[in-house]
Amino acid sequence: MDEHKNENFDQSKLQLELEKTRLEVEQLKIKNRWDRGFGKFANVIPIYIAVGAFLFGLYQFNAEQARSNEAKEKEFKKHFWEKQLDTYSELCNLASRLSTATDSISTIAAYKRYDELYHGDMVIFQDTNVMRSSKNFLLIYLDFRRSPSLQRVLQDSARSLAFSCRTSILKTWDINLGQLDLKRY
Repeated sequence: MDEHKNENFDQSKLQLELEKTRLEVEQLKIKNRWDRGFGKFANVIPIYIAVGAFLFGLYQFNAEQARSNEAKEKEFKKHFWEKQLDTYSELCNLASRLSTATDSISTIAAYKRYDELYHGDMVIFQDTNVMRSSKNFLLIYLDFRRSPSLQRVLQDSARSLAFSCRTSILKTWDINLGQLDLKRY
């Protein structure tokens, strides 16, 4: 009977071992399917996430740099345009004084400042039309000093200069004030 008991025990043990082996084989099959499918990529997913996060950070950095550069460029242009506006305004004011002044004391200082702007700041800020008009005014002014009868021509030249400055500023600042016909005024 002990032998029979041992035999039954061995058989039970064998069946348990067989069942355990069967379960292990099934787990291996499942693991093998996992490894052949998604499991292959499971190890590289964190790498993809890290690369994706890096690329997104790089994109955000570049976008912020572009916004910052755009803001700096806009600020520079604004400063430049404001300086251009101030210079044009001063030039037109001087041209107006030179074309309407009757005493030589006020014209000496105005001419000196006009000449300084003409050979200095205007070179930086003027466009070709303003350059042409400011040179034309200067030449007419020099003729006017020898022949005061040219005052009306000088005044027309001052208005033409102001008109050129106005056109340049309107173009720069993208402002529409409508057309201005100098011949009517």
